[in-house]
Amino acid sequence: MPASAAPKQTILSVSQLNEKVRQHLEMHIGEIWLQGEISNLARPYSGHWYFSLKDNRAQVRCAMFKGQNRKVLFDVQDGQQVLVRARISVYEPRGEYQLIVQSMQPDGLGAMQLAYEQLRCKLAAEGLFQESRKVALPEIVNRVGVITSASGAAFHDITAVLKRLAPQIDIVLYPSPVQGHEAPESLCQALKIANLRAEVDVLIIGRGGGSLEDLWAFNYEPLARQVAASQLPIISAVGHEIDFTLTDFVADWRAPTPSAAAERIAYGQHQLYQKQTQLYQQLQKLITRMLSIHEQHFRQLQQRLSNQSPLRQLRVQQQHCDELHLRLHRALNRYLSQKQQHQEQLQKRLLRVSPQYHLRTAHRQLLQLNARLSYSYQQYIKTKQHQFSGTIQQLQALSPLATLARGYSAIQSESGQWLTHTTQFKPGMMIDIQLCDGQVRAKVDSID
Repeated sequence: MPASAAPKQTILSVSQLNEKVRQHLEMHIGEIWLQGEISNLARPYSGHWYFSLKDNRAQVRCAMFKGQNRKVLFDVQDGQQVLVRARISVYEPRGEYQLIVQSMQPDGLGAMQLAYEQLRCKLAAEGLFQESRKVALPEIVNRVGVITSASGAAFHDITAVLKRLAPQIDIVLYPSPVQGHEAPESLCQALKIANLRAEVDVLIIGRGGGSLEDLWAFNYEPLARQVAASQLPIISAVGHEIDFTLTDFVADWRAPTPSAAAERIAYGQHQLYQKQTQLYQQLQKLITRMLSIHEQHFRQLQQRLSNQSPLRQLRVQQQHCDELHLRLHRALNRYLSQKQQHQEQLQKRLLRVSPQYHLRTAHRQLLQLNARLSYSYQQYIKTKQHQFSGTIQQLQALSPLATLARGYSAIQSESGQWLTHTTQFKPGMMIDIQLCDGQVRAKVDSID
């Protein structure tokens, strides 16, 4: 065909070809599900993910933009088998087809379960589950705090158990949703408030049973770290006995149910009450036994008196009997007084130190810290003032004005050039002499 003849087909540029291929693939194939192994994962500063999905025979390039990859619950790594939902497209600058991934989940293991296992291993490696860092629960509890939903069954179960076993214990509720998007942050805020107020002896955090999704707020990493760092002892009571969350591992004590947590708190109070009752019963038995012994002895004395006729012996025995009676009375009074004091001491142990005492202690500490801060601030200002004075003295020593003040001067020509040698001067030349307190204009008369 002659060179000047125009072809009948439309001539495309490379860019136009790639665009048509992209449009064709996106229109006719659209969204697909794909199973494969992640490799060559890259996470640049933009926040997007770039990787390949492969099997034993082929691979395909993929991109997952940050608006989508933020929804992935597990830690994505090379070598993981995943299931993705994506739409097919073409990266036109290189003419390579690729997948734009919309969602991703582990292949064979739920995303939540994988995220839970990864976070559990991470916190365990940091030592947050170690028993050595956990504190013992107080034996005597006067006030208990509960972090849960005000309308949930967990709070009802806890209050019912405490009213039955230890009605003298006060209950403070720090309400928070325990399920949904707002629950994790709300639980953290409630725990923060409880620690700031420091008005309870122990905290219960938990809820009733449910699925992994229902309990997910208690697997929130900031909440787990906040529970581990709590100044108040914490009992985690989430779900049923078979349910385990991260708060269970980091808390000071894990209860299988909210009711079991309440029973554990009431146990110490109940045990002390039982011990007091037992001591009182033992005291009554001992008094009865001592009275019986002395009454028997008294009857023996009476019998001996009845067998002796002399009046003098009778009077001696009566006097001895009165003495024994008085000794018995004094001994019983001393014994009862001792037991009463012991009982009062046991009752005082039931009462913890009042919040006012804690406030006064904290106030004294605050005043001490304030005084230390004021002293440290004054010392810091004195040090900086001393350094500033030294720097000013150094600057004054190096200042050209100090040199001029000692009798020296600097000379400039009319053009502003500094003159330092006699060869730069000429007779009749006008010069400016710089002194420490001003300038003098002079004319050169002669040069020696």
